[in-house]
Amino acid sequence: MKDESARVSYVTKLAQIADRLVTEYRGSGQRHDELMTAINSELQKHPAPKDIDSRKLRQLLVGRWESPRRTYLYRANGKWGSEDGPISGNWRIQGNQLMQGDLSGPIILLNQNYFIYSSRGSVFFHSRVKE
Repeated sequence: MKDESARVSYVTKLAQIADRLVTEYRGSGQRHDELMTAINSELQKHPAPKDIDSRKLRQLLVGRWESPRRTYLYRANGKWGSEDGPISGNWRIQGNQLMQGDLSGPIILLNQNYFIYSSRGSVFFHSRVKE
C-alpha cells in the first residue's frame, strides 16, 4: 500500500474487529483463534513506514494499555511494565521500531485507541485503557 492514510484506515478497521473479539474473550472466555490468526497475519503485512515520526509515536505510547491478558503501563521516562508488577523495563522507539527488553519489531498501529506491534513472528495487540 503506497498511501499511508489508506494503510492506517485498513489496519484500524482490522484493529476494531480484533478489539471486538478480544473484548468478547475477556467477557466470556470465548476464543476466536482462527480469526485472530488471520487478522494478525494480515496486520503483519502492513507495518508503519520506517520514516514515521517516532517522536509522535513516543508521546502516543505513554499511558495504560490493555492486552488480552493484562494491563501495561508505559511511562514518558522510557520505563514500562505490567500494572500489577514492577515498572522497570526499558522501552524506546526509533523510526517504526519498538525496542523493549529483548523484544523488538515494527509498530503496525499506534494511535489514541490502539497499540499494535510485531516481534518474532507474533503480533501484540493492545487497546488504550479509558480513564
